[in-house]
Amino acid sequence: MKGAIAAYNRADQRADASAEATLGLVYLEQGDEDAAHDAYSRADERGDAEAAVNLGLLRERAGDLAGAEAAYRRADARGSAHGAFNLGALFEDHGDLANAAEAYHRADQRGDAGASAKLGMLLERQCDYRGALEAYARAQRSDQPEIAELARSRAQALAVGLSVAEKGQR
Repeated sequence: MKGAIAAYNRADQRADASAEATLGLVYLEQGDEDAAHDAYSRADERGDAEAAVNLGLLRERAGDLAGAEAAYRRADARGSAHGAFNLGALFEDHGDLANAAEAYHRADQRGDAGASAKLGMLLERQCDYRGALEAYARAQRSDQPEIAELARSRAQALAVGLSVAEKGQR
């Protein structure tokens, strides 16, 4: 492991963001969150979107929500579905459903099935049932069985509820 760390450190000296992000993962696996934070910070400064996501996760876990949000925003701006998803979750956790829906929508557009499911749930809560069903349909195409099943069951329950409501209005 020391040889790998030395190799990644040499790559870091060449300003290799990908190697620096990998070094952050190595440090994290060793339980050294401070070193991982430093490595992810350097990779983020060099434009690595997924390093920004990982930095955001570390900052969120440490209770630095402003730092986490800033890191997720940088990842999102760089086109990261994970960054947009985590930004959406942070907004949702703090009751900002409008910004959460926008962030989940960006992650959904980038192919994140979990974001499609979360977007569907938010849209359902906002009574946008058509939008919710469309989001659930995208999530059902996921190669992650638990997400696909969640979306299928949510869509089915919503369709049944809408059918019952429609019959009651007749």
